[in-house]
Amino acid sequence: MILCLGTTPTLARTMKFARVDVDGVNRTADVFDYAAGKAVNAARVVRALDADAVCLGFGGGFRASEMIRLMKLDGIEPDYVEVDAPTRLCITLIDESNRTATELVEESHPIRPEDGQRLIASLERRLGDATVLVLSGSLVRGVSSDFYARCVTTARRAKVKTILDASGDALRLGIDARPDFVKINANEFREA
Repeated sequence: MILCLGTTPTLARTMKFARVDVDGVNRTADVFDYAAGKAVNAARVVRALDADAVCLGFGGGFRASEMIRLMKLDGIEPDYVEVDAPTRLCITLIDESNRTATELVEESHPIRPEDGQRLIASLERRLGDATVLVLSGSLVRGVSSDFYARCVTTARRAKVKTILDASGDALRLGIDARPDFVKINANEFREA
């Protein structure tokens, strides 16, 4: 089983329009809702490769319930720590006439530091059945910048391979914990 952990999942909505009229009323019936965020997307790829995926993270409010329902429909097992902060909603507007996509990204709401501890405890319970841990995405406000490093250390103790896909301090500190693989782009490399 492959564990995919990220702290900023989202309920996502894509809306397709023949043409987007800026400052006008735009109507469409072509709407697609799905669970997203880097860890969820990684889990979706794992499922496409016919392997078992468990997605760990935070979820709060009615959006989390819908996000979890949609993950299950995709064959992804969710294991989310319930938090007070509502799960974010991100929207993509597709304008077919201009062949453009506009992203409307809601930032994640901060969580409490003890919520981060509960997620690490959940991770520890899951590591016994895992072969790989994928850590990906931005860190939600409320967890320390060494959160992914702590996850890598926890996984290494359980002899589970780790893949880190992060940026900034989360990447620098995560690398110090010695993950097995690091996914990094040129900008992240320069920053690190």
